Amino acid sequence: MGAAPFSLTALTATNQATFLTLVAEYYAYDGIPFVAAKAQQALETLLQTPTLGVAWLVMVGTEVAGYVVVGFGFGLESGGRDAILDELYLRSPYRGQGWGKALIALVEDYCRTQGCQMLYLVVEPHNTRAQAVYRQLAFELSDRLIFAKSLVELGANNPTF
Repeated sequence: MGAAPFSLTALTATNQATFLTLVAEYYAYDGIPFVAAKAQQALETLLQTPTLGVAWLVMVGTEVAGYVVVGFGFGLESGGRDAILDELYLRSPYRGQGWGKALIALVEDYCRTQGCQMLYLVVEPHNTRAQAVYRQLAFELSDRLIFAKSLVELGANNPTF
C-alpha cells in the first residue's frame, strides 16, 4: 500500500467541536442514541487525561473525512495493556476505498508502540459491511457476550471513595 491519502490530527480543545459534530453524524448513521453533553464530557476527559486513549480526526487536506477513537485498558487474559478501537467513522464520500483498513492498520501499529497486547472492537449487528472488513483483517468474533451497565445516573452525585 502506498502513502495514505489522509492524515491524522489529534484531538485538541480547538477541534473538539468538530469531533462532536462527527460523533453526532456517526451515531445517526449507526442508529446509536446521541447525547451531546455525554459525548462532550467524554471528549473533554480524553483531552485532559491522554493516558486513557487517543482521538484523531481523519483529514484529506483541509477536509474532515472522519475520526478514530482508541481507549486503553488492562486485562489479565489479554496479557496486560489492551486497547479498544472505540469508534471509527468515515463520512460517506470516503467509504469503500480501503481507508477503514488503512486506519485500522495505523491503529494497530500505534497500539503496539503503546505496549498493547490485544486490540478489541465492537460493531453493530446490522453493520455487516464493517464485520466483513474486520474479518478480512483477522479480527475474530468472540464467543463471549458483552454485558453493559451504566454506573452513572444522570443528575446524580457520584460517590467518593
